[in-house]
Amino acid sequence: MLIAEIILSPELIDQIRRVGKYLWNKDKAGLVLGLIWSNLNIFYVTPDAEWRNLSKEINSTGNIPTEDIEVFLTAKFGSTDCFVSSNRKLIKAIADFECLTPDAFIKKYLK
Repeated sequence: MLIAEIILSPELIDQIRRVGKYLWNKDKAGLVLGLIWSNLNIFYVTPDAEWRNLSKEINSTGNIPTEDIEVFLTAKFGSTDCFVSSNRKLIKAIADFECLTPDAFIKKYLK
């Protein structure tokens, strides 16, 4: 049985909060975050000096879109095995680990 671990960082939590607030309201966004924390197997990554240095380096090279650098670093420092995103530009930019769209992930791991 596959047991997935969800990797979160302050940036990802902030994104969930902002998108949830935009789509629904702040109460539902809080509910979603509460459900994530209480029902999923979480690994939390805290940015450190190495993270910030690599962020600056990646930003200067332009290999990864600026708005996606923190998402990439969450996956990298969380030692992810598989990165799932609908953002094809980001998936194309990173190759440090397996990258799948949500549909490809479901077909490969959940069927």
